[in-house]
Amino acid sequence: RAPVLRWKAGTGMGYFVQIANDVGSPVFQAAKNYPDVSFASSALFHALVTASLEQGFVPSVLRAQDATIALSVHGPKGGRISIALVTSELAAGQTRDLEAELHWRMGVVYRGALLIAGGELLRRQPVEPLRRLLSQRLAPIVANVMAEEPLPGMGARVPRLGLALCGTAVEWLACSRHADAALDGLLACLPAGSRAGGGGLAPAGALAVLAWRGRALAATPAWQRLSAMDRALLLSLAEEVGPGSFERPGRSWALEEVDRLWLPTAGAGSMHATGAGGASEAEALRPHGVRLQPSHFSETSASARPQQYRLLSVRLFPSTDALGDPRSIEACASCCDWMGTSSGTTTASSHDAAAGPLAGIDQPPSPAEVACFQAEEVSLVFSLLEPEVGEPGSPALAGSPHPANSEAASGTSADDLFASAELCGEKLQDLWRGLGSGDGGESLLRCSSGDLIAAVLVHEASQDTILLPSPVHRCTQLPWTCLGRQRKAAAARRLLYWIHALPQLSLQRSQQYICCETYAVGAVRREDGVHCWGIVDLDLDPDWQGGPLGEETAGGAGMASLAEKPDGRTSPDDGRACRVLSLVAELMQRLPRSSDLRT
Repeated sequence: RAPVLRWKAGTGMGYFVQIANDVGSPVFQAAKNYPDVSFASSALFHALVTASLEQGFVPSVLRAQDATIALSVHGPKGGRISIALVTSELAAGQTRDLEAELHWRMGVVYRGALLIAGGELLRRQPVEPLRRLLSQRLAPIVANVMAEEPLPGMGARVPRLGLALCGTAVEWLACSRHADAALDGLLACLPAGSRAGGGGLAPAGALAVLAWRGRALAATPAWQRLSAMDRALLLSLAEEVGPGSFERPGRSWALEEVDRLWLPTAGAGSMHATGAGGASEAEALRPHGVRLQPSHFSETSASARPQQYRLLSVRLFPSTDALGDPRSIEACASCCDWMGTSSGTTTASSHDAAAGPLAGIDQPPSPAEVACFQAEEVSLVFSLLEPEVGEPGSPALAGSPHPANSEAASGTSADDLFASAELCGEKLQDLWRGLGSGDGGESLLRCSSGDLIAAVLVHEASQDTILLPSPVHRCTQLPWTCLGRQRKAAAARRLLYWIHALPQLSLQRSQQYICCETYAVGAVRREDGVHCWGIVDLDLDPDWQGGPLGEETAGGAGMASLAEKPDGRTSPDDGRACRVLSLVAELMQRLPRSSDLRT
């Protein structure tokens, strides 16, 4: 029978993020599905932080039944900034695990502020300049680090991972030779007067990336040598460039050229914390009064002095020729199953609806309408990072080929990037034709004893992550009516929820599982630091009887780590747990050992 898809979004998840200066004045606020924060609430956060710092600690996590409050403080006395995060998303799980999740996100917000404002400006704390700067540029980063809410009518968008997962930074799409060739061609076609083109620097020497919906498709070696967190922050900024759309009304052309970005952010944190460069990553970025285990900061590595950079980003849309005839695109397997089941069955209510004033709403879209949706679906962002012209004697960023005193070089503009895309049209068309084609990694999910619906791969060392199957989805159905897209989005959201709710994998906890009424999730850590989280739909397995996919039923769920269970003790979920863990383990065995998760 065809699967029944009923994703229940509930009342929605809300959050509130605030950055305040040393005297408690807010310099940045962002909220979603959250009431306006009063002055009393802001003052309460500041009073709580000030009183606790006098005692040498900060109350990092405060829990309620349906929400969590987290606080962190950075910088020296007189130049401190405090970050308050209130969210209903992270309300389940052990407090120790929630503390790590929340401080990871507040650390992202802090490093985003360092990227945008720099350490010196955060020390001086001019209120109005800080408010203007952070309100324009920090909001996209905050929206990216908080999980995307599954709103109705939003096209069943597969949520981004990356910064939303504790310990990860950049989400990649599977390796594609067309993407690498397109990026090389874009850099080679840049005008000769620009610093990234015409001088033998492209493609290896330029700091450039090609991305799809905030996920990296291809990047130059110089870009990949940047800090993982810095790369993720830049991708978050670049993703919001371009014209507003139905799903992304907040996009702006103003982000095509973003100047005066401070990199590396660890060096900017050193300037904020100590007034000089060279401090260790832990001294520069670790919040006051909190000791998290495990720590994501190095105690020994000295941070480089920050340098100012400018980020150029353009959104590229495919032509009609690149997309091909919309009628040639096939329906995905889930839609084919549904259409085969429902063909020839027409109820009286549907006849009544067809006779009403909204009769055309159920009609199939025209080829032109499908082409518009597909063009938005596969639009790409081409980004180029280069030092500011006239940057005074600061040392160049590690991995950058440009000298610090490059005043003679002319700056590249967004128009140069568009011109390069025009000259590189054939390679981009090959990329657009290949984007979403193939199985998107689904063959890896087919195991000898069953199939996984989806899997998330995480690499501890590189902080990279990949979702299988690919989030790129092409189908004849419109996004909000495609059952395959809904199914893929539901599986990804469930994995994201349980990765947040369950303890993190480590040397002491190498595997764990959770069994719900309609699905099971298993996770395995390999000795080389690669994690794999997989989800199995119990409803589609004939050996397991359960409800339809989409019914979230938390009751009756069991969670355990098999390594921690006493000998001789069993539970009703042991059979399901062993099976989902065996599927995840089989997938891990087929993955080659490599430092590059993308390949």
